[in-house]
Order: sequence, then structure tokens, then C-alpha cells
Amino acid sequence: MVKKANETLKKSKVDIPVLAFKCAGFKGKTQNKGHMIANKKLFELVATKKLNNPTPYDVNIIGDFSVKSSNAIEEMLNKMGIRVLCSFTGNATIDKIRVMDNAKLNIVHCMKSSIQFAKMMRNVYEVPYIVSNFFGIKNCCNELENIGKILDIDKEKIKETKDYYLKKNEEKLNFYKKELNGKKVFLCHGAQRVLNYMGPIMDELGMEVVGVATYFANKENYEDIIKKLPKGAIIIDNPNTYELEEALMECKPDVFISDSKTKELVHKMGIPYINGRAPSTVYVGFDGFINFAEDVYGAINSKIWRLIR
Repeated sequence: MVKKANETLKKSKVDIPVLAFKCAGFKGKTQNKGHMIANKKLFELVATKKLNNPTPYDVNIIGDFSVKSSNAIEEMLNKMGIRVLCSFTGNATIDKIRVMDNAKLNIVHCMKSSIQFAKMMRNVYEVPYIVSNFFGIKNCCNELENIGKILDIDKEKIKETKDYYLKKNEEKLNFYKKELNGKKVFLCHGAQRVLNYMGPIMDELGMEVVGVATYFANKENYEDIIKKLPKGAIIIDNPNTYELEEALMECKPDVFISDSKTKELVHKMGIPYINGRAPSTVYVGFDGFINFAEDVYGAINSKIWRLIR
């Protein structure tokens, strides 16, 4: 049926590319198989349009599926004189995907299915890639330095960009460090987001990660998590509601960071909660990390918890 519809559309006079995705969106045990099938089909669009004004500082962002997050990363890069040709797929268009082959570097912001797309671009169009993490102040500094070095950007320009954001957020960061130091947090997300969040939460905010629950993690993910977790912290693989409730009763976290499907459970238990996916804001970038700290502080100190505890 999909193939037939695709053939019919291609014969019509519609002057746009027609791509058929013959798979369920979440196909595969970890949902990645469906993503990979879609990646291969979208890859057919790459190098189908000429870029009129290429520069030595053109990059793609691959793997950030939030428009706000993509914009936050792009804003930082723009300050260093870097142009983002395409943010795949958070802020992409057909025409932007078509010119991705002109990039001098692909910046991968998600390690799962997106790494496949970056590898295809490296193998076919010889565009190198790096895996980056823009969550946390130190990570942002490190990534800007790394990207700047690869693209041969002036060191003063890199320093100027970092100093701008550090100075802008210094006062707020110091406040939240003081207020959140020693607070206990439980993380419940996909393995890569857990790994990205753990370091900055502990090192830059002084919080204690007392528990981790992940979905779709592999052996390598757990080995990396164990290396970062403090002694005595709980790790749960793909927990059901009962298992998660038991873990939370044991850990007694000050805040629970997860996606929306666990919100009702933790609220009933009287545990402050924030959505780590940042559906209404952005947590990546220098400014985004301050947003994260502000949301954690606000959740913990909300007066509502006095009514149910």
C-alpha cells in the first residue's frame, strides 16, 4: 500500500520529493530500527541541491530532535562564526537536508540512530563527525574549543564566545550551586541522556545522584554509568511502576528527573519532578543549563509539597 501510494504520487505533477517509509515508527526492540530505516531513506535527499555560497565554517547538527535545542546550539556556534547548514531533524527542511554534503563537520548530539546517519555521510561524502554533549557549562566550553580547533577558528574568537556566556550566567550559576548542593536526584531516562546529565548535575551543581533507571540501555551504557555513579547508588533496567516506586522509597530523592510517563507516580509520592526532555524550554547550552538548574530549584522548593507530605 505504501509502495503503491508512493508510485502514484511520483507520477503526479507535485513538484516535491516523495519518500516512502515502509516501517513502523518504533520498529525494533530499542525503537532504533525504525529510525535507521527512515535515516537511510532521508539520506537519499543529500547532495541533490547545489549550495551557492559554501564557507570553511559550515557544519551540520545531527541527532537533536528539538527545535529549541537546535536553535540554542546554533546560536552558540554562530557567535564563533560557524554556520549551521542543517539541524537534522529537529529544525530541518527538505532543502537544508539536500545541501548537508557541503558541511566541513557533522556534530552528532545523539549517539543512537543518529550516529548511523553521520557515518553514512562520512563514508559517502567524506564529511567527518564528532560526538558532542552540550549539557553543562564545562561540556559547552569543551565542545566549543573542540569544534573551533577542527575548523581552525581563531583562539581569541573561541575565548570571546566562552567568556560571553560564562560572564552572562556566572551569578545565577553560583546561586543555584549553593542552593542545590547536596540535594539528592534520581534520573530516569534513556541511557544516553542519563550519561549526559550525570556529570554536570554532580560536578557543577553539587547534587548527589542516588538512583538511575534507564530504558533501552546496552552493556556498554551500563559500564559507563557505573563508572560515573557514586558508591551505593541504585541502578534499574527498564523498571515497571512497582519497581520504580520501591526504588524511590529506598532512595528518597529530593527531585526526580524523567519524561512525562512517570510524572503521576512521583507526584502521588510527593516527590518533586521535572521533565528532563525540556518540552517547554531548553536545557542544552550555557543558558539552557541555567534553565535546568532553575527548574530543579523551583520544583524542590515549590510550596505545594507542604500540603501532601
